[in-house]
Parts: sequence; C-alpha cells; structure tokens
Amino acid sequence: MKYSSLVLLLLFLLPTVPSAVADSDSAHDKEVTGAVSYWGVIPGPSDSTSAHFEQRPVPLWEKTLNVPYRIAYAPIYLFFEGAKGATILVAESAELRYYYRAVTRPRIGPFHTRFFLLAGGLQGYGISMSSKTGDDRNRMKITGKVTNRETSKATFGIRLTPLPGNRIELGGGYRRRPDARFFGIGPETSEDDETFWTQEIGWGGISWQRDWMFALTSDLGIIYSGVGAFDPRDEEEPRISEVYDRGGGASGAVSLPGLGGRTDGVGYSLSLAHNTIEETGRPDGGGARRIAATYFQDRDGDNEDFWTFRVEAQQFLPLWLTSRSLALRGYVSWIEADDRSNIPFQRLMTNDEPDIIRGFRDFRWHDRGMTALSAEYRWPVFAERTVEGSGVDAYLFAEAGQVFGEFNEIKSDNLRNSVGGGFRWIDESGFGGRFEIARSAEEWVFRLRGDQIFQYAKSGLYHGRNPIPTR
Repeated sequence: MKYSSLVLLLLFLLPTVPSAVADSDSAHDKEVTGAVSYWGVIPGPSDSTSAHFEQRPVPLWEKTLNVPYRIAYAPIYLFFEGAKGATILVAESAELRYYYRAVTRPRIGPFHTRFFLLAGGLQGYGISMSSKTGDDRNRMKITGKVTNRETSKATFGIRLTPLPGNRIELGGGYRRRPDARFFGIGPETSEDDETFWTQEIGWGGISWQRDWMFALTSDLGIIYSGVGAFDPRDEEEPRISEVYDRGGGASGAVSLPGLGGRTDGVGYSLSLAHNTIEETGRPDGGGARRIAATYFQDRDGDNEDFWTFRVEAQQFLPLWLTSRSLALRGYVSWIEADDRSNIPFQRLMTNDEPDIIRGFRDFRWHDRGMTALSAEYRWPVFAERTVEGSGVDAYLFAEAGQVFGEFNEIKSDNLRNSVGGGFRWIDESGFGGRFEIARSAEEWVFRLRGDQIFQYAKSGLYHGRNPIPTR
C-alpha cells in the first residue's frame, strides 16, 4: 500500500513537469529570440550581435568643398526626379495618358501622328512630325520639319509587301537649309574660313528590298535627285560667292563646281545588309553590317559621273550589369570619279545626319570621302514598371572622324575627336528621342533630336532618308 501510493503520486506529477519546463523555455525563447528559421532559432539581439552606427561629424572644410558639387548636381537631380515623376504619373494615370497621347500623338484621319521638339546643332529650334497609316505589310508615312532658322523638310514614303520577304518602297522629299556652311575642301580647313550658302534638295525614287537567309537583306534602288547651291538670303553672313566662283574665271576666286546652280541626275544603287540587332529601344546585343555602291549619272552632262561606295558596321555588346551595353559604330564612304575636280561640291561627303561628328555642327567638313568611329556606354537611369518599360537611359560617348580626298590622308593628325554624353528617351514603341552635349577642340554642341545615328542604316525611302550625299 505504501509503495503503490508513491507510484500513483509520481504518475500524477510527471506529466506536469515537462509542460511547465516547455512553457518556461518557450516563453524564454520568445523573450530572447526573434524568429525560428529553417536552420534553427535566430539569436536575439545583444551587444555582441548588434551594430550601432553614429554619423561622423562633417568638418567645415568638407562642407565648403561640397557646395560647388551640390550646385552643379542640382540641375541633374531635378531633371532626373522631374522626368521620373512625370513618367510614373503619366504611366499610372489613364486620364493623363489619354491627354498626353492626344497632344503629342493625335490621330488625324487614318494617320497616327507624332510630334517632337528639335533644338541645337545648326538648325536652331523647331518641331518635327511624322504621320503613318497602314499595317505591317502595307503602310504610308509623311514627315515634316520646320525651325526658326527657316530650315524645312517634307517627305513621303510608301511601303508595299507584294510577297513575303519582298518589299517595294516609293518615296520622295524636299529639304531646304538657308544656313549651310562651307569651310573649304579637305581635313585641314580652318574654322576661320567659314562661308554660308543655301542648300535646296529634291528627290524621288523606288527601291526593292529582298530578305534572304541568315538575316541578309538586299536593296536595289533608283533615285532621281537635284541639289542647288545658292547664296544665303542674309546679307550679313559671309557669302560663299565672295570667296568661290563656279568657273573660277571672271572674279578670280577659287573654282567651286556646282556653285550658283543645280546638279540633277539619277543614282542607281545596290546594297547588302546583315542585321541581327534587337528591335527594342534598349538593344544590348546583335550587330549590323552593310556594303553599298551607287552610280550617279549627271542629267545635263555638265559635271562628272561618279561612283559612291560605303562600308559600315555596328555592334551592341552586353555588359556585366542588367541593361548596360556598349554600342560601337564605324563606317567609310568615298567617291570615285575620273575627273575628281569636277564633282559638284554640294554632292561631296560632309558631316550631316547620320554621319555627324558630334562635337561639330553640321557641314563643318567636305571632301570625297569620310570615315568615323563611335563608342557609346549606355545604362538605364529609370524605367517604369518593367526593365523594358518607358523611361530614360543615359550614355557617354567618344568619337573620332575625318574627311579625306585620298585614303593616305586617313591618319591621326587629321582625325577630329569629340566626347560627350546625353539621355535617350524610351517609350512603349521603342526609341523616342535624345538629348546630348558634345565637346570638340572647336566648340560645344548640344542636340535635341527624334532620331539616332545608330540603327540608321535601315532608314530608306519610306523613312525619308536624305539621299545626298549617298550614304
């Protein structure tokens, strides 16, 4: 009886002890630990596992040195924050998106229209527009541009797809620049020899494009073009006729074929292109290679018939971080003729779109040939919602180029270098525009444009590409 009573007492007490201990341990864990992970209990905070940071007092001399930096950085900060806030606001508001598209991309009849502001370079300030209608197979496009310096351009283009892999393009246009510049011919002309002239161009033609295997495309085209070279209307400008003469006789000035008249003729072109660049606003892979030859036949026989040849290449290299890329571009264009001295100067190679040297304004250099190398490092500043969404990318670039009369003139002494940077606006349809600032040994140049020098080779008659000089 004595032992049985003791056993019953132990059986009554044993179940309660582990429970009390477990409750005590559980309560202790809750007080000491933060959470239970897959690997076990996470220790609670203590002096040995917690770091306490104290802000170091900034000395007065360091605060003084930061003032110029903060002043210089303020416009950049405000630009980024303003652009980012505006993009997010428009993207998240259906009503604002509707009004934004109604103002910048109104629908006029069957045409989807887009407007873009222009600034910088040689043409001044203005506005451009493009309207297009149709589907992926058959479409039509009309473009226009006008600036405060009376620079104007109007083009139309039609693209038809009669058979898969075959495209026919018809197009034409007119361009007028009353402030075109001429410094002479060659890579060593001086900026002090600046003269001005009025350029008028008209063209029209047809081309047939055929897609082949391995991303190859051939392009066969016939284009009639005429370009006039006249004195500027502004009497205060140094007029080109004060220095040069078309015949070089009466005034005793230097002979300049093509001055004071028009040169008209037909160009027969053939090109072969290989393009694997992604059709996005932020390409980070692929490349484009193109070779082209054009034979120009002068209609009146007053000037020399000649050949134009072009070799160009572009490559996009993905870098170590998401959406960072290195864009590379190089080209060589040159004219071959029996009598090279009789080629109209307005048909010579010059630094004009897309073959600009970004640290110089347009028409700074003229000669029979031109070559350049460009490198851009691009990175995203911000994108709305997704990596490929609307937003702004920044870029830094370095460029070197020159004109030449003979290939032996291509050398480091004649290369003209420029560096700079800018921002690229990306919208839902891809590339939207660019703002950039460039510096050369001669000047600063800023540009606000709705087109780009990369991925420009695909622009043909449909896109209103200027055929003079032949690119």
